[in-house]
Amino acid sequence: MPELKFNALTHEYWLIEEGKPDLLLPNVTKIIDPLSEYHKIPKPVLENKRILGTQFHYAIKLYSNNDLDEESFQRDFPELIKPLEGFKDWWKKSFSNSPIPSCGMSVVEEPAYHKKLLYAGTSDMVLIEDIYEFKLRKYNPILDPLQLAAYKGLYSDFPDKKPWVVSFDMEGNYEQIDASNKQAWGIFRKLLEHYWSEIKFQKLLEGYKNACNRK
Repeated sequence: MPELKFNALTHEYWLIEEGKPDLLLPNVTKIIDPLSEYHKIPKPVLENKRILGTQFHYAIKLYSNNDLDEESFQRDFPELIKPLEGFKDWWKKSFSNSPIPSCGMSVVEEPAYHKKLLYAGTSDMVLIEDIYEFKLRKYNPILDPLQLAAYKGLYSDFPDKKPWVVSFDMEGNYEQIDASNKQAWGIFRKLLEHYWSEIKFQKLLEGYKNACNRK
């Protein structure tokens, strides 16, 4: 039975199966990258946003599991105090401060992969009928529906899950947006095909260059 291994440091997903070479699976972010415009953002700014987003998501995970050390968090990440307060307010209004089992949650930030299409990802929060992504930025109407459609594909059980993005700003304001888009899954599939075709093309070129160098 194949086993999914996730390297949090490199953000790589590996499919491990006895008797077969380890397979590096593309993650959802990498697949939809051709439609992103992050290359227009200066690298130091982008890296700072990435770090803040990672810290924010980790705090959410701890809080939702009733395992967050509030004093340490406020001391170590003062810039995230207001966004986390916004999350707490959203959580209270959505779930009345219920712990995870009472909310009917199935997974929180648990890596998963598609057995047929061979891609992987980690959605923020998956309920029986809903799937959520938490963003420390404004809603992106191009990328976010694609990301949610891809994550929905990892949980293709019944009932169909409603995709939501909850967008927070640094002042603690938030907005919950319905990320449904009828075209998103089809476009994601095309992007996935593009990814694998690029991999195949690069292997073809490498094979050609290696063969030429051996002559």
